Amino acid sequence: MNVNTALVRTIYPHDQLGRGVSINATVVAISSVIGPTVASGVLAIAPWPWLFAINVPIGLAAFAIGWTSLPRTPGHRQPYDYISAVMNALFFGIAIVTVDGWHRAWRASALAHR
Repeated sequence: MNVNTALVRTIYPHDQLGRGVSINATVVAISSVIGPTVASGVLAIAPWPWLFAINVPIGLAAFAIGWTSLPRTPGHRQPYDYISAVMNALFFGIAIVTVDGWHRAWRASALAHR
């Protein structure tokens, strides 16, 4: 939502900002209602991996629409911070592996005590 708000702020003029935020909130609200309905429809006719596969064409269409219709972001150009990106990926990777390891150890302990 923060990225969407920043895009809305860039796209809409200052006097139309409320309109942009309300359109964005409406799309998010409608999507959160339609999502489970569409997912149940997909599950009624296809196995569960299709829930993830169906997002590929939807994502590509959203990317194409955004690329052609969103304005280029004005402002200064800063070089990409590769060191921070690698450190961020390492941190979250280690955190996820650690939590998974704790869960596996807890589950093995719980199963051993049965």
